[in-house]
Amino acid sequence: MIDPTPTTPDGSSLQIQLNSFWSAAAQSIRKPWQNVSTRETDHPRCDSTNITEFNYCPSGNYVYFSDQEARQAYNSLPDKQQNPQTGQLTLIDNAPADYSLGMLFVYGWAMAVRSQLFHASTQDRDAILAASCYSGAFTASINTDDPSQGFALSPPDMDEATAAVIRVVPEPQAYGAHGTTALDRIQSFTKGYFGGLPSC
Repeated sequence: MIDPTPTTPDGSSLQIQLNSFWSAAAQSIRKPWQNVSTRETDHPRCDSTNITEFNYCPSGNYVYFSDQEARQAYNSLPDKQQNPQTGQLTLIDNAPADYSLGMLFVYGWAMAVRSQLFHASTQDRDAILAASCYSGAFTASINTDDPSQGFALSPPDMDEATAAVIRVVPEPQAYGAHGTTALDRIQSFTKGYFGGLPSC
């Protein structure tokens, strides 16, 4: 089974960091926040008409995932391998990428923001673009060299985040593209990354 909450040496996890970040954001605009949980299930009990394998369930306030979809997300990074004898490069499509999987959870929490704080849809174009922006703002908050911040990114993780926004998030088994292009999602992600939540 894929671990949805990888931990740092001090025990902090991505799930803890996500709930902490969004709790503080909600408090800053005087709105209540209920911590989101995760649930591994192939058949989520959710009121959504678009049951997928990796998504957010507003009625239960959890991000659900199938083990198969989580594994595919984890092994989704385009990469290259070099033959040390010949120097020949080979392109591969399924290199391991923990933050590609992480981004699916980040998007789930972003959908929770849409649902909890703004009572807005999580199943349309505006939802994907808003979630991309929120995900960029969160990613910037953990892209730090300060170990006291808990869960933090390593240098390759930004490549993994970008790959996930382009290739994994829009899959029909996950959140879906909902009429957005890869450029749309990346532009929204970078807007949030560099401009923070106020830009979203």
